[in-house]
Amino acid sequence: MRGTDAVKTFDTTPAPNRMGADEKRDTYSQRASVSFTAPRSGQVTVELSAVAGEPAVTLDDVRVMPDTTTPPPRGEGGTVVAHDDFEGNQPGWGPFVKGDAGGVTDPRTSISDLHEPYSQKTWKNTYSPYDSGSLEGKAVDDVLTGRHSLKSHAENTGLVYRTVPATVPFTAGHRYRISFDYQTNIDGQWAWVTGADKVGGGEVVSRDIARDVMEPALETATYTREFVAGCGDTWVGLRKLGGARGADFVLDDVTVTDLGKAGTGAACAEVTTPAGAELGPGVPGEYVTTFTNHEETDAADVGLRLDGVPDGWKVEVEKKDGNVFPVVKPGQRVSTTWLLTPPAGAAGTSPAWRATAVYDQAGATKTVTADARATVTDRPVLAPGSMTATADSENRSSGPGRGRCPMCWTGTPAPSGTRTTRTPSRPTRTG
Repeated sequence: MRGTDAVKTFDTTPAPNRMGADEKRDTYSQRASVSFTAPRSGQVTVELSAVAGEPAVTLDDVRVMPDTTTPPPRGEGGTVVAHDDFEGNQPGWGPFVKGDAGGVTDPRTSISDLHEPYSQKTWKNTYSPYDSGSLEGKAVDDVLTGRHSLKSHAENTGLVYRTVPATVPFTAGHRYRISFDYQTNIDGQWAWVTGADKVGGGEVVSRDIARDVMEPALETATYTREFVAGCGDTWVGLRKLGGARGADFVLDDVTVTDLGKAGTGAACAEVTTPAGAELGPGVPGEYVTTFTNHEETDAADVGLRLDGVPDGWKVEVEKKDGNVFPVVKPGQRVSTTWLLTPPAGAAGTSPAWRATAVYDQAGATKTVTADARATVTDRPVLAPGSMTATADSENRSSGPGRGRCPMCWTGTPAPSGTRTTRTPSRPTRTG
């Protein structure tokens, strides 16, 4: 728009349109908009343009309409580049577009409407309880503040929604803060993700850079995270991790603030932890973390550690210096096997901690983390890697009525001539 310029520019539309009801589905067409206040004269020039070049640019369904979206607030320590309270009249999900959860489908995410008392948890817990007892259920409010929020109900696993450059512009090398209010009801079902797209050779490669598993919050809580943009075109979004029935995530008042140029570039490496890990009380169990170098150059002096492991747990590395790697080449993946021994009193719990990797890259020290957790069983469980079994074939019968066999293993005491051996691994404590 000319005069008092309000400009929206972007270079790519990297997210496929996976909205089943959209005529643009299976293309890379997504909504883009620019808001402005018209002068008293009412004279406004609106321009849509593309720089000269060979790549195709498609524009369609252009319209001008009144905008009732709440103006962004003033940023604390920076410039607000995106804000939405979902109260305006603009189509879509504010700064988000549908992700890959469920593929091309009609999602279970929508702008929820306030319809008291029926849309709020007080009524739902009382009349349609997720658990026994009035107000003791696991329902959440459909609307957190105002008259509308963004609600995801029993979504498909995968990336539920994300930003794109046309809705939230991120500048590589700048530090950003994202914050929003939310409620969610079931543990381990949702994660807030920072990701990046790389476009090359006509293809888009998208991956998660960091993720925070969201803890249950039956009352409205505030999530805040700071990060440095980079590793491609940065985006943020919501990922569904598990398949629990009735899992809801309600979001409101999302704000993205540009805090200015960061001292170091983005940390593009990744550390991952196992899903669904089980450990036995009082016995060492294997827990494997993996570091992957997504940087353009070598990651040097890579060290992994576990932060926030509960008191009383014993933490060992299976092999001496198995959590230290002098050099990890771009694209290379290395793993560390930990031996974790929960105390007997931890039986039946599911504690959480964080896996952290620190490395040097191009003269800068960088850190990446990942959520980690495990379920401690009620009874001791030996990890498969902590035992071996051997047997000979001197016994040629599996017992009366079972016939002959070259090697016989049963759950009953071993017959004469058969030897079984269990050999616990012998970890070496390092550091």
